[in-house]
Amino acid sequence: MKRLKKHSVIYWYHKILRERGTPDFIARGWAAGLFVNFFIPCFFQVIIAIPLAFVFKGSRIAAVMATFISNNFTIPFLYPVQCYIGGYLICKPLQYEQIKTVLSEIITNPSYGSIYQLGMHLMLAFFAGGALLGIISAIFGYFIAHRLAAEYQQKRHERRILKRQIRL
Repeated sequence: MKRLKKHSVIYWYHKILRERGTPDFIARGWAAGLFVNFFIPCFFQVIIAIPLAFVFKGSRIAAVMATFISNNFTIPFLYPVQCYIGGYLICKPLQYEQIKTVLSEIITNPSYGSIYQLGMHLMLAFFAGGALLGIISAIFGYFIAHRLAAEYQQKRHERRILKRQIRL
């Protein structure tokens, strides 16, 4: 069988599914990681995801891997949309271009001063939108991860039975 490289998506997909535990255990970890992925700002996600997965008795590996959805390439797309949705949730709609310019300034020049300049409305919109998107993605992610893990473990079990029958 071809060896998978550690930086490939398929490698980490199999790493999560091969983890010892029930499909429910893996899915709870994935759901916790997806929630943290949207609700917590990027640099603090892993710090929060591991204890949250522990509290929900889920897979820590799956929780950490789910937080990597928001990365340097996806943040410029995820965070403005999240703030835009959150603006409607807190009843203070924000302009998409305004959000995009402010967030791009923070990404290029990360400092406490630039975060302070965001303003309370944008911060509340970020967390409100993050909570909504986090809950939605956690629910869907749980069921998808549960199904994928169950199918993978079933196929692995069938392969092991087939190997035993061939040996006999």
